[in-house]
Amino acid sequence: MKILRLSLVLLVIIFCFAMACQANKVSDSDVREPAVAGKFYPESAAKLKLAVEKFLQDALPVKVKKPVAIIVPHAGYIYSGQICADGFKQAANQKYDFIVILGTKHTSSDMEKISLYPGNGFRTPLGTALVEKNIIHLLKKADPADCMLDKTLHESEHSVEVMAPFIQVAFPKAKIVPVVVGSQDMEILLSANAHA
Repeated sequence: MKILRLSLVLLVIIFCFAMACQANKVSDSDVREPAVAGKFYPESAAKLKLAVEKFLQDALPVKVKKPVAIIVPHAGYIYSGQICADGFKQAANQKYDFIVILGTKHTSSDMEKISLYPGNGFRTPLGTALVEKNIIHLLKKADPADCMLDKTLHESEHSVEVMAPFIQVAFPKAKIVPVVVGSQDMEILLSANAHA
């Protein structure tokens, strides 16, 4: 009888542990797959991590105490990796709960709004950068006319994707807020900024 009770208790513990682990997993169907791995940056996790770490190691010394934003290029790492690292290095000593990545559109010429990524994460060879969904929903609520939730506009757009590995290395605990800005209309941008 004691063995049966012990077995049941162990079974319940194992079940609860398995359910807790499953609850912490990100649904693969709701994660954006990399579109430019192997093209804009290394496809191998080891090579990618080494490249980003080396760029950060060789980056310009920190000149700003508490940056609130950095502007970095989003081209292939062979062209822009070091300049990107120079920017990220300025913020590397800070702690952030989430990082907003404002990318520009290259793949959807008719999109004139601001596309917020509503999925769970962006996968890179380094793993999945989790999306801060609360901020996504707050932005959408603040400006429903100009902000839209659309995963398809992010699927092949590289401007946000190439930032994710730098964030994964420099700020491993930070979530991301992927945003693709489709319009260069100052009224729309100022309107969205006023609501943020």
